[in-house]
Amino acid sequence: MSNPIRIIVIGAGKLGTFHGQKIRALENELNLELVGVVDPFESQRVVACRKLQCRGFADLYDGLLENIDAAVVAAPTPLHRDLGVTLLSCGIHTLMEKPLAISSEQTNALLAASRKSGAILQVGHVERFNPAFTEARKHINAPRYIHSKRTSGFTFRSTDVGVTLDLLIHDIDLVLTLVNSPVVKVDAVGRTLVSGHEDIVQARLTFENDCVADLEASRVSRTPARNMEIWSENSFTEIDFANRVMSCIHPDEQVLCGDFDVNRLDQDDLNYFKDNLMDEMLPQMTRSFASVDALELEMRDFVRSIVSGRAPRVTGQAGADAVVVAEKILNSIKRSQQVQRRFALEPEIFRIEDYRKAV
Repeated sequence: MSNPIRIIVIGAGKLGTFHGQKIRALENELNLELVGVVDPFESQRVVACRKLQCRGFADLYDGLLENIDAAVVAAPTPLHRDLGVTLLSCGIHTLMEKPLAISSEQTNALLAASRKSGAILQVGHVERFNPAFTEARKHINAPRYIHSKRTSGFTFRSTDVGVTLDLLIHDIDLVLTLVNSPVVKVDAVGRTLVSGHEDIVQARLTFENDCVADLEASRVSRTPARNMEIWSENSFTEIDFANRVMSCIHPDEQVLCGDFDVNRLDQDDLNYFKDNLMDEMLPQMTRSFASVDALELEMRDFVRSIVSGRAPRVTGQAGADAVVVAEKILNSIKRSQQVQRRFALEPEIFRIEDYRKAV
């Protein structure tokens, strides 16, 4: 039997503890060894280590780097760059929680360190492992328009970043995966309410292939939602990520070709289609999926990549691409806020033409 993959978790918070539990549960099956948890805050570290029955470390040094093969980073986002570069430069395979980093400059440093050492860099976009999304991808061809909505109440976690890097980053990654075309234009607005960062965002992405995606996210909502709608060349697909339900409408060929027109139907056909239009011309297929443990699936994918050398489902490059778009959204929000402030101070010059030019 080969030596176990020695792995640590960096970050003893709620998510880091969850990752540690997945590693513990898979130790025998996947030949893993949870070496310990790293966190500079002793009180938090002690609690996590007690739950996981493992050692605790205040930092990465004192010989720890020489005695591990892999790491899961569930530390605050501003620390991702320095932690990741340290790990990857030592050849340590790294699963980095989303977002990969807080800027494209920082993601580039992580990608460079991964390429130089050959260590795997995987990013924790768990919605990629949602079975409803996996099934939906089979039915989506050449998306033309996408609308997503991701809202939640305020959790008092991830307050080091705004809702763009906290929640919207999931849908950015999913949309980039579906469209597979460069983003050429980004327009966004946002509002800060309670966190010091933007808590509500609406963004429109325009792609080189003319696909348009409208994304909205809020972490101060009374109504939670995790939904996406995709209009493509030959289908309309809805995904309910929370309930793992995928619905897809494949219009009849007559509809797709423009040969079906209710205005040309005789009375008998009108009577028939009043009851059967949806089933005949716009048939819908719906699939529901059992609950899955996305963190466990993600961990299995990470270990499989380490063992086989193949790319993980969510590569470091994919995580970096999502951050680039997130950065453009944040820049667009800043521009729109500057325009709003200027017009608030000088209301007599406000004209919609000026606003459009300024944005």
